[in-house]
Amino acid sequence: MMNSDMYAHVTDLLKSFRQREQRIELLHHANVSGDELIDNLNFSTEDTAPNASGNIFYIMLNYQKFADRLNTETVNEIVAELVDLEKEQDRLHYYVSLLDCREAQVIRRVYFEDCSWEQAAEELGVVCRTVHKIKERALNNLAWMYGYTDSFGGNHAPTAQ
Repeated sequence: MMNSDMYAHVTDLLKSFRQREQRIELLHHANVSGDELIDNLNFSTEDTAPNASGNIFYIMLNYQKFADRLNTETVNEIVAELVDLEKEQDRLHYYVSLLDCREAQVIRRVYFEDCSWEQAAEELGVVCRTVHKIKERALNNLAWMYGYTDSFGGNHAPTAQ
């Protein structure tokens, strides 16, 4: 990506940070409910015995088979999405940790913790305009980091130790 494209990419990542965090939390607690399974089962078949106990046994077997298959598919989808989201968040956290202290503080407070620009300025003891300048430097540095590592073939953020 070109530097302006990478700058826009980093800006989008920061703006969507809290949304990704929420999605990660939701996926950690995702599962398939019994109602979803029942809605997707097909209970009618010509092979089913006409009596109630035969139908119940058939339904129970189909329910279990369908539940196992659906849960495996769902779990695989959830895990894939979760890994992608967490990898992106980890990469962003790592790169922010490499910024100058004030740059990292502004990015964390404004984007990660949903603090206002005015609150960040007050905490740093500067005016809002200075906070915006610090943010611009931080975004340029983050864009450079993403561009640099991507030039070697992709996401190269080290794993947390």
